[in-house]
Amino acid sequence: MLQAKKITIRFGGLTALYDVSICFSNSDIFGLIGPNGAGKTTLINALTGFQKFERGSTFVDSINISRLKPHLIARIGIARTFQGGRLFGRLSALENAESGAIGIGLNRKKARKCAMEILGWMGLLGKSALPANSLPYGDIRKIGIARALASNPNYLLLDEPGAGLNDFESAKLMEMILKIRDDFKCGILLVEHNMRLVMGVCERVHVLNGGRSLVEGTPEEIQSEASFRQAYLGNG
Repeated sequence: MLQAKKITIRFGGLTALYDVSICFSNSDIFGLIGPNGAGKTTLINALTGFQKFERGSTFVDSINISRLKPHLIARIGIARTFQGGRLFGRLSALENAESGAIGIGLNRKKARKCAMEILGWMGLLGKSALPANSLPYGDIRKIGIARALASNPNYLLLDEPGAGLNDFESAKLMEMILKIRDDFKCGILLVEHNMRLVMGVCERVHVLNGGRSLVEGTPEEIQSEASFRQAYLGNG
């Protein structure tokens, strides 16, 4: 299980997260949603070591990872993507994917083999030599996921992977997320604003609002909650 227990983070006088707890297994697809500024990315940052927190703890099974650096958390088996992709623009698609494997200590030969296999799985092998900054936006998002998968995670945290994608690309992303869970045997935390995508792939969904937990449940339970509709959709 990957767990965040009562995480509180403040930036000056602003409370970004207050006593937020989530828990999901390495066979789950778990959704984390909420309005802009709700604290979703901040929670991903806390789980992956990119953000210190004032109070609370993070765990993988019984291992307390609260104070570990990001590269050590990655080696334990937690990988993440970033909003907008954040690729190394001048490096090739293959080199970007390789960097995920190199980050957990693989040598260049093994990292390249791993990256090639993942790009082949994604159907992007034909674009592996192209500079990342020359790729279509949809492929940039895929390469960001490939880089995370190259670190061989038990848990994959996806930060708005569907942002900017059209309906066809979003449908393909939905298929890919399901296949990642099944083929790579890793749990997935999905942060996303596309409700069709979230409700289509997640078994459970946790809603944040103003840095606080609002409700958690199945997609059906969440959509029937008046508090969710009011906070996220703006209606009762």
